[in-house]
Order: sequence, then structure tokens, then C-alpha cells
Amino acid sequence: MTELRYINIQCGLGWHMTSAPTISYEQYLQLEDFLKKKDNPALLPIQIAYYTGLRIGEVCGLTWQDINLEGQYLTVRRSMRYNGARHKMEIGATKRKKIRTVDFCDTLAAILKTAKAEQHKNRFRYGELYSLNYYSEVKEKDRTYSEFPDAAVFTKLEVKEDGGNLIVTANYKLGNLDKAQWTINPNGEAALDYTYNFSGVVDLIGICFDYPEDQVISKRWLGAGPYRVWQNRIHGTQYDVWENDYNDPIPGETFTYPEFKGYFDSVSWMNIRTKEGTISLTNETPDSYIGVYQPRDGRDRLLYTLPESGISVLNVIPPVRNKVNSTDLCGPSSQPKWVNGPQSGRIIFRFME
Repeated sequence: MTELRYINIQCGLGWHMTSAPTISYEQYLQLEDFLKKKDNPALLPIQIAYYTGLRIGEVCGLTWQDINLEGQYLTVRRSMRYNGARHKMEIGATKRKKIRTVDFCDTLAAILKTAKAEQHKNRFRYGELYSLNYYSEVKEKDRTYSEFPDAAVFTKLEVKEDGGNLIVTANYKLGNLDKAQWTINPNGEAALDYTYNFSGVVDLIGICFDYPEDQVISKRWLGAGPYRVWQNRIHGTQYDVWENDYNDPIPGETFTYPEFKGYFDSVSWMNIRTKEGTISLTNETPDSYIGVYQPRDGRDRLLYTLPESGISVLNVIPPVRNKVNSTDLCGPSSQPKWVNGPQSGRIIFRFME
């Protein structure tokens, strides 16, 4: 059972400038009744379109984060359309390339509350078979990454001692994060064991820590280097001990290599020297990457517009485009990855002066 984060319907509806009469309320009720009897997934999009007047592509581009049930209004930020040249559905700007808000009535508010409650039930009912979609908004010669907001709710905190170690476990439900367990030993070493779940297509996924970038001086690591990697540019590095000072080059304007920030492959350990001391991390998460903040884009912002991820442990990293084509057109290795089910990892921190 799959419930898409975006509602994708194939119902043959089109828009053309004619004097054809609009659908009457009685006709709408007949259509609604027909779709309910067929248990057709087009029902909710049709209801939203009828009560708000949104274009069908705008309805398909809505997420729950765009809908304010308490204030009874929704924000139209994007639209879904079919790109005939690429033979695929894409999410991009609205027809007039403007963001707008639309109020809705009590009837639609009740419909949306019922639909949202049903989706929560299905998440429990189908477990890991239930999936949510991460999305990327497609622009000309660009791909903009948008954060998928985790709906996890903290449930309880467990604290215990075991062999002189302090074990603190935070448990969650209803979202992607399942558990984060910290094991702190007497010498101050802190190990994090974590589990999250996700089923869907992603460009970037993992856990991150938001240590301030302006405090960082340099890094030293055992892993693939000295250069960063991308999903579509993994090869060419060597496994060794590497070190470089902080730098933040602007593509096409400054040429400092190897770059300090980015995604690094096969990292066994990394020491990050800061103004406050050294943060040492040992990575025991298989098939993962260590992210060191996010690379800066050029002035025209055509290369990469990546979300802020701080210091991170990632299971999937994004591709990089070339001077001509966006990542959609750069071959199979540049396409989003399908992630399915629980993802677990372990990382050990040591803090030194």
C-alpha cells in the first residue's frame, strides 16, 4: 500500500479558454458520489479543486505543510506538470510564478481533517509498506532541494546504567525517526546508535548536527580523499589520511583545492578542529558518507542549491550538474535514489582540547 505525498491523478481533465459552463453543484455531488463508490484516489484532489478553484496541477503540488487546518487556508507554492521533452511529471513554479494563499470553507476543512487522520491510520496499518515521497522542484537548468519535515513525535526518554556506562534512549513515533540511543562511558566518549525509516525517492538523506560553521578551523580524516564526492562522481579518490584547512571557494571565481566542504566517502574517522577544541568522530555506519556543511554555489546559483546539513552522516548524497544540463539530464547515476525501510547507524564522538 502506497500513499503518495503528492496526489497524482489521471482523470483526463484539461483547461482551455472556451465559454463552456462550469460544473454545477449537483454535477459535483454526482461526481463525488461516483468517486466514493469506486474508492478512486482522484476524490480528494477533485474536492480540493472544487472548493478552492485551484488548477489541477496546483492541487497535485500540495503537501500537508501547505495546508493550515486551523486557519482554514492553504498556500499555493508549486504546480505539477507533464514535461513532454523529458517524458516525466515535474514539480515547478505555478503558472504565474507567484505564491498565494487561498481560504477554504468548513466543508473542505472537515474533508481534509478526515483525510489526514486516515493517512495516519494507514501509516500504522501498513508499517514499512507505507511510503512518503521526497520531492525536488524542477526549474530550467536547476534542481532545488526541499526539506522533508519529519513528523516524528517524542514519546519517552529512558535512562539506565550498564557496566559503568550511562545509556540514554530517546524514542519516537508517527514519523521517520524511530530511536536515538546515546552511550556515554566514564572517559567522556559518546556513541550514538540511531534508527530512522523512510520509503521513497530521495536525493539526500541521513542525520545531521548543527555545529556552527564559523567555529571550524580545519579537518583531518582517514578515508577517501583528498577531494569530495558526488553521487554521480564517486570515483577518483584514494583511501588515506588527509588534512586541509577551512575554505569556502565560490565556483568560477575562486580556485582553492581541495574544497573543505562537501561529501566524503569511506570515512573511518574524522577530526574537526574548532576554536573550542577538536571534535573527533568515528564512523561505524556502513555504506555512508560524512557531510561537512554544504558547498557554496556561484553568483548565478546554477550549480547546486543544497539544503543546510551541518556535520552529517548520510546514506544518500546528491549529484552535481554540469555546465549545460541539470542533474535530471546527466545520466542514470544522477537520478534520485529509492530508499525503502529502516536505516541504522552508529557514530562515536570524542571531544578534545
